[in-house]
Amino acid sequence: MNRSIATIYLAYDDSALTTYANAGLLRRAQKDVAANRIKLVESSNAEQIALNSDGQTVILPSSGLTNASCDCSSVSACKHILASVLYVQALAKSGKGQE
Repeated sequence: MNRSIATIYLAYDDSALTTYANAGLLRRAQKDVAANRIKLVESSNAEQIALNSDGQTVILPSSGLTNASCDCSSVSACKHILASVLYVQALAKSGKGQE
């Protein structure tokens, strides 16, 4: 996984993620991570990390959370993006998925 991008997403704590979405979505995202519903798809790109979150494709760009995207039907923040951020944070903290 691209360390520089992962570092960007390590900066988002639960308070920031709740502000981005809401506490309910964050709880649902945490449950998805605990249930292993997130998979790393592509991490070698210097500009983004691609993940599969509960069947949805999520792109976490180097430009940060507000530019993250998901192919679900939500028009704003969604649990898939939050779960992907939490997953990347967990990988970065554990040292797994590092290049």
